[in-house]
Amino acid sequence: RFNPFMFKGTVFSTGGYSAEYGQALSSVLQLETNGMQAEDQLDIGILSVGADVAGTKTWERSAITASANYMNLKPYMALVPQNIDWEKEPQIYGGQLNFRQDTGKSGLLKLYGNFSQSKFALNQPMPGQAETSPFDLANQNMFLNASWKNILNEKWAIHSGLAVSHNDDQIATEGLEIGDRLQGLHAKTTLSHSVAEKTSLRFGGEYFLQDYQQTISGDGFALQRNFDDQIVAGFAEADIFASEKFVTRIGSRVEY
Repeated sequence: RFNPFMFKGTVFSTGGYSAEYGQALSSVLQLETNGMQAEDQLDIGILSVGADVAGTKTWERSAITASANYMNLKPYMALVPQNIDWEKEPQIYGGQLNFRQDTGKSGLLKLYGNFSQSKFALNQPMPGQAETSPFDLANQNMFLNASWKNILNEKWAIHSGLAVSHNDDQIATEGLEIGDRLQGLHAKTTLSHSVAEKTSLRFGGEYFLQDYQQTISGDGFALQRNFDDQIVAGFAEADIFASEKFVTRIGSRVEY
């Protein structure tokens, strides 16, 4: 879904991760996107299975990046023998838009949007049977993200964000038409405070919303089911540096 070159930092932590991150089973993958671009740039990529192009335009205090990509596995699968009986080889196309704006003396606003559409069709084996079953899938995915961070003064900083996602799967198999739709929203604000030279405090809150809907229709019947899931959370934690080689992180998180 995301181009790895749009991130300037990747942190993977497992086990004792921060109280800031909830709804994680055993690990957290923290990604930080690039800051302000320094110059105009044009990137063109030619792949064996597709192509992508991206361009960046910069101004004194803002920058915008737009990109588009297309991928089709049919040429590759024509050369390399496949164990799958493809009716339509996987293909995907999409686009991204990324805008960054300096705010005030130390603030940075980032807006990001991503859209992709993909589809494929195949004949999959039936367990214990000689015949195959057709399976066709078309997917649409959209993701929007806005974040803002600012240093308020020597001791206080704020980081706030809002993300919206939409994923839609349309499946056709064995005379059934299946539609799966998942929509999500995530809002979060974090405040950081430097209490002393070797002690810092971070606290904030966030809200999750997921809305899921499934429709199944066939010969003479139709079924629809849905659920929504809402989570409200608050967290606080402190980093205490006992020395240059030892730091203690104490945190607490509550969710409803």
